[in-house]
Amino acid sequence: MKIVFAALLSLLLFSPSRAETPPEPFASSPSLIGTPKIQFDEPQHNFGSIAQGNDIKHRFTFKNVGTADLVIHNAKGSCGCTVASVSSGPYKPGEQGTIDVSVDSRGKFGHIYKDVRVDSNDPKSPVTLAIEGMVMENAAHPPMQAGEVLFKGSCAECHSIPARGKSGKELYEAACAICHDPAPGSSPHKTLSAARDGLATLDSKTLKKIISNGLPETSMPAFAEKHSGPLTKKQIKSLVQYLESLRPAK
Repeated sequence: MKIVFAALLSLLLFSPSRAETPPEPFASSPSLIGTPKIQFDEPQHNFGSIAQGNDIKHRFTFKNVGTADLVIHNAKGSCGCTVASVSSGPYKPGEQGTIDVSVDSRGKFGHIYKDVRVDSNDPKSPVTLAIEGMVMENAAHPPMQAGEVLFKGSCAECHSIPARGKSGKELYEAACAICHDPAPGSSPHKTLSAARDGLATLDSKTLKKIISNGLPETSMPAFAEKHSGPLTKKQIKSLVQYLESLRPAK
C-alpha cells in the first residue's frame, strides 16, 4: 500500500501542470505583427506671401513606410485659426494619405508660423507639421486689426478665454506663452515674438504700453479693456510685475 501511495505522490509532484504551460512567444512579437511608420514628403511648407484676409491652404502628403497598418488618431492645429483634416484610413504598408491644412490670415501681419500635431499609432508619434510665410497688407480691403480676430470665435479659445480670472505668471502662461514661447520639442523659429526673457528687458512703461495698446502693423493686439481686449488694468499690471521679476538681479 505504501508503495502505491508513494507512486501516486511522485506523479502529482513531478507531472507538468496545465496551468504552467509556457505562453506562446510568437503571439505578441513585434517582428511578426509589424510596425507602422509615417513619412511626410514635406513636413514644413513655406507658402511665400499672401494678402491678409485670404485663407492659406496646403496639402501635406504622407506614406506608410512601415510593415503594419497606419492609423491617424488626430491632427490638431496649434491654435484655433489653424485647421487640419485627414483623408480616411487606415493606411496599409506602402499606401499614401493626405492632411489638408488651412490657416485664417485675418488679423495677421508679417511673418507667421503655424504648426499641426499629428498623432498616430506610429511608435515615434507625434509628428509636427509646419506652415509659414508672409502675410501682406491687402490693398483691396481694409486690414483687420489683430484684436478683431484673436478675441473672437475660435481664436478666443486660445488668446482670450484662458485669461479670465488669472494674473501674473499664470496669466502669462495662459494667454501669452502661445505666441511668445515655443512649446517643448517644437521648431525653434516658431517664436516670432520676443520670448518672456526678452520681454523682461523692456522697461515697465514700454511693457504696459505694448500690452495695453498693441503694436500697429503686427499680430500683437491691444489687450486692454478700453480697446475691447480681455484684460483689466489690474491684470496688465500683474503681467508687467511678473516680467519685471524675471530680470537678473543687479
